[in-house]
Amino acid sequence: MEKYCKTIKYDVRLSDFTTFGIGGLAKAVAFPKSEEEFISLYTYLKDVGERFSVIGLGSNLLISDGGYDGVVITTRCMKDLIKEPEGVTASCGISLPHLSRTALFHSLSGAEFMIGIPSSVGGAIRMNAGAFDSCVKDCLISAKVFNGERVEEFGVGELGLSYRNSLIPSLGTVLSAKFRFLPANIRDIESKIEKFRKIRQETQPNLKSAGCAFKGVGGVSAGYYIDKAGLKGMRIGGAEVSEKHAGFIVNRGGATARDVAKLMLVVQEKVLEKFGVLLESEICFLGEYDEDIRRLSHAYDIQSR
Repeated sequence: MEKYCKTIKYDVRLSDFTTFGIGGLAKAVAFPKSEEEFISLYTYLKDVGERFSVIGLGSNLLISDGGYDGVVITTRCMKDLIKEPEGVTASCGISLPHLSRTALFHSLSGAEFMIGIPSSVGGAIRMNAGAFDSCVKDCLISAKVFNGERVEEFGVGELGLSYRNSLIPSLGTVLSAKFRFLPANIRDIESKIEKFRKIRQETQPNLKSAGCAFKGVGGVSAGYYIDKAGLKGMRIGGAEVSEKHAGFIVNRGGATARDVAKLMLVVQEKVLEKFGVLLESEICFLGEYDEDIRRLSHAYDIQSR
């Protein structure tokens, strides 16, 4: 594999590659640094029939305790960033906070909401990540996508971006994206970024998590229903419904993927029982899970090839 990707590590613990800090071993983890290297490795693995999967920064991901019996390609080393007349072109591995700071440096507004979202550009487009009444769809121009055979560029209207969802899983892997940001007073941009940063610090837990565990329903946050159901502080093993923000499930230390999945199932069942509202998972899953996780409504996997 080193012929196609220079940096590969073997028998790697995947907990180091998620913000949850959870996950078993992978056969190998590859770190392509360019689109060419990514495509070469992807094509090689596909041709030889090796099982593999692509992840970003692991900020919205729960990897099974049994790990992944295959090769994980992480895009975190794909970090090209180019200032364009209309905004910025960013590789899929760039983090949203870095993109936000780059826009600030160039006195460009529109990326302020990204400052506290620990996602990569690729993952953020896949999930149409958002915060503070803004989302990726609002500032995205287009995305370059590799479908396993060829590279295509799709305009924002072709990506099916909706609330925490998109057509990306069926289109391929995002390699890079163009964003439109508008010139503005740098002090105004700084002020908005600081405001958002402060709100996050005051309202969100400072513990390992995958962000909000469930999608909102009809404009109401999942955290509202979970809080009103009296579930704050509920624990299974090392996993806990955050006391600070009920929408988060946090790793209090030593949490397993099974702890998190079981807690999500209990939360889902209790909210459904109390309010008649079925919460949908906002977290992606990778690896082998037992039938319990399959009962988690709308749980979906990172696609394996």
